[in-house]
Formats: sequence, C-alpha cells, structure tokens
Amino acid sequence: MNCHSFRKKTVLIGLKMSSIMLSMLSFNACASQVNTDEPLIEYPEHGFVSRLAASKWEESMLTGNGTIGALVPGDPLNERIILCHENLFMPEYPPYPAPPLYKYLDRMRELTLNGHGGKAAGVMVEAGEEVGIHGLIWTNPLIPACQLEVKSLADAKITNYARSVNYETGEAITAWKTDNLVLKRTVFFSRPDNIGVIRITASEPSSLNFKFHLSQLPTPKASDDEEESSVDELISEVTSTAEGDRLLYSTTFKKQWENSLKGFKVDARIRASGGSTDNEGDWLVVRNADEIIILMDIMLSYSLPLQSPANIEKVKNASYSILLDAHTKIHSEMFNRFNLQLGSTEKTNQTSEDLVAASSFGKLKPQLVNQLCEASRYTLISSTGQLPPALQGIWGGTWRPNWSGDFTQNGNVPSAIACGLN
Repeated sequence: MNCHSFRKKTVLIGLKMSSIMLSMLSFNACASQVNTDEPLIEYPEHGFVSRLAASKWEESMLTGNGTIGALVPGDPLNERIILCHENLFMPEYPPYPAPPLYKYLDRMRELTLNGHGGKAAGVMVEAGEEVGIHGLIWTNPLIPACQLEVKSLADAKITNYARSVNYETGEAITAWKTDNLVLKRTVFFSRPDNIGVIRITASEPSSLNFKFHLSQLPTPKASDDEEESSVDELISEVTSTAEGDRLLYSTTFKKQWENSLKGFKVDARIRASGGSTDNEGDWLVVRNADEIIILMDIMLSYSLPLQSPANIEKVKNASYSILLDAHTKIHSEMFNRFNLQLGSTEKTNQTSEDLVAASSFGKLKPQLVNQLCEASRYTLISSTGQLPPALQGIWGGTWRPNWSGDFTQNGNVPSAIACGLN
C-alpha cells in the first residue's frame, strides 16, 4: 500500500472510530461537567456513553440509515446537527465519458506481467486522452446538506451531562440537567420510512423552550488551488424559511450538466405537544412544550425545478416509539448478525474516555477492542445504502473533505464491502 492510499484509509478508519475515541476537550457548556454523578443515560448493551461533548465535527455522534444521516455534536444549549446524504456530491467538474480500457487490456496485462507497471499505467493515460482527459481530474466533493440549529431559550447552567450512541437502535442521545430539570434529546434515521427523527423531552411538563433553524454551513475562503472553485462560485441560490410548523431549506447549484445534480431540498416538520409554536423570521420557536418531535427529509434533484421531499407526509402524526420500533426491527437485526468477544464476557460500564484511558501501548484492554469492532460495524451499517460507504461514510462537516470524500478503489471500497459480508 502506498502512502497516498494509507492516508485515505486513515481518514475512513479515523471517522469510523470517532464515536468511541472521543476527545478530552468539550464545549464551554460542558467543560466542567466530568463528575462522579451517575450518567443520565443508561449504558446500552451495545454502544457507548461519554461525559464529554464534541469539540469539532469529527468527534460528533454518528447516526444514519445508509442513505441519509447526521453528525450530532451533543451540545445541550446550542446544538448544530449536520444533515447528510450519501449522493450529495456537489457538481464542480464536468463529466467525461469512460475511457475505452477494453482496447488496451491485453497490452496493459503484458506490460504488468513483464514487470513494467509504470508503462502499463501510461497506457491507461493514453486511453484517457482518447476521450479528452488530459492530466488529473478531481472528483466532486461530498458535502453536507445543511445544519439544524437547536438553541435553548434558557441560558441555564449544566450540572450533569452525558451523550451516547445505541448501536442496536441507531439513536444518538444527549442528556443534561439544569437545576432540577432533566432534558434529553434523541436522534435516529428510520430505515423503513427514510426520514430523520428527533425527540426532545423534559422531566417536568411545560419545560421545553427552544428555537430551530435550518442553515447553510459556513463556507470557507476560496482555495489557494486555482483549479478549485470557491464554494460561493458553485452555488446559485440558498433559501431558508419557517412556515407554520415547517422549516424549509434549499440549495441550487450553478454548474449543471446533463444528468448532473441540480440541487436539493430539506424539509423539517416540528410537532410540539403543549405550549406554543411561532415563526420569528426564518426561525421556528417553541415555548412551554411537554415534548417536541422533529421529522426531517432530504430530496436530491437531477432536474429543475427542485423536487420537494415527500416521505414525512406519510408518518407526520406517528409517535416516536412507533417510528423507532419499526426502524429497530431492521437495524438491530443487521447489527447483531456479527459479534466479537475478546476476554471476559462480563461487561463493565465505563465511559468511552475512561475505557480509552485504561488502555496503553502493550496493555490494550479487550473490552476496548470489542467496542472498536462494534463501533466500526455500526458505522458501516449506518453508511451503507444504495452505495457502499465513501471515504467518510455518508457524513461530513466541511465543504472540502480530504480527497473530496469520494469513492476510492485502491482498497477502500473493497475493504468496506468485505466487512459488510459478516
């Protein structure tokens, strides 16, 4: 394996492991909350619990149904849930016809078998030039759709904090305490209904006060590489509105070719039990609610006008438990097809950071290996939909991911497929 391939594998594996190998840093809201109190989240049979929120998007909790998913940092008061889609590759470069490699196969094989690998590669370059490919062609970047901002209307002090991912249900869970109030937020992406679902609850009625907004991720400055366009040059229109109980978001791309992606729409429906719901600009504000349910959908469009998401309408009145049960029946069966158990079968309840701290070079704890295996399997399942996982699965929190977050055939995709055979 060359260094180029190894670095790309490191990107993929690093993201797969991020749900366990959590940073020892945290958001300001939780910076002092590592304590001896019992976590507000029950330790899952398969999954992890941490007392620390993410300090950057790469440390977010992962959840997804293979096609759509989210990065969930776990900030109690100012959350930014990044929504993603497996096919959301921003059109930046024109498509080229496939080179007629079949005409060159015999020659490439002969050169390769005679030890002339470099010359064989040159033959492939000749095949590319036959269809107008001259030099390196970069791939379109895998980008996030948008972010759901969830802001607390109360600037409360956090006195206890935990976050967790349950690998059998696909739920990313955040729980915290303010004064005598315990709040919990859970996120998962349904397999049968192909929507994202969020539930926010509190230990006392009429205690939920939040505002919600769908927004574009901040765009970076133009790249120093002249061959790459700045993000602003690739997007023609972005809209974000709040209408009644709905948040609507859309992006249209400037560069358009036949059969290329033209844009996408995101729909979020917010259902509050009790309390009041109001629109304030492009924010939706909920006050004094008992429970908040949010249903989310992403629709990619390969034609204009952009198509609107349609999956929410079928289940807009369904309860959280009904949606979760239908999803869990499918997701848990997939996860539990394979199991690795090293060392004692007796499981100790430790936070992910304590589990990592208990291991060192030459003294690796078997339970940590078991956890890493489960985390990787969960991530693989959650990022395998119509396509195998790209270098970052289906997730990403940047407009310029390493190697465009694309599909790389020199070991990456085959390795993911091989793991999925279990």
